[in-house]
Amino acid sequence: MGRKYDEYDYKTAMEEVMAAQVKLMSPTEMDYLERTIDAYGIRQVLNVIQMICGEKAEHVAVNWQDTTLAKRWEDLAHSLGALNSKLEEM
Repeated sequence: MGRKYDEYDYKTAMEEVMAAQVKLMSPTEMDYLERTIDAYGIRQVLNVIQMICGEKAEHVAVNWQDTTLAKRWEDLAHSLGALNSKLEEM
């Protein structure tokens, strides 16, 4: 049996998440994302993604009554907010 997710170090977990996400994007989509980051900055893009995650959390909770999935979206929104705060300090 493989290691549990919580046993991974943070860097390894994030690398796996990023690798999985990049595989789903076409080169054209990646170029569009890069242009968006160039135009608005990474902090603004992360802020918008954070807001979308929060809205998804609310939508899932209200329309699907799936509190587990809603919590995942909400946790992701909070994590992105924390990351954005750290970027602000840099």
